[in-house]
Amino acid sequence: MQQEILDTTMASAGAKATYTGAGTVTAGWLLSSEAAVLYGIVIGLAGWVVQLIFSFRKERREAAARRDAEAAHKADMRERELRIALLETGRLTRTGDEA
Repeated sequence: MQQEILDTTMASAGAKATYTGAGTVTAGWLLSSEAAVLYGIVIGLAGWVVQLIFSFRKERREAAARRDAEAAHKADMRERELRIALLETGRLTRTGDEA
């Protein structure tokens, strides 16, 4: 849970840095300041990279959670099918005792 909060926070911070960089580029262009434009580009790219990294980590973690949930569901379904088969053959009673 802590990792999810960190990844979400960092992705959000990266997005904000991207917008800050874009604003700095615009202000630098309006003020004809080459240094401000350069700093804005660097800040924007850094924010974009941070956002990509943490968004990728979040997606990877969510995909692993989906795979785990799917595997658990398949295991549950196999167990249910086995119990039904055992009930139908009379090798398992409704109380769970084997015959």
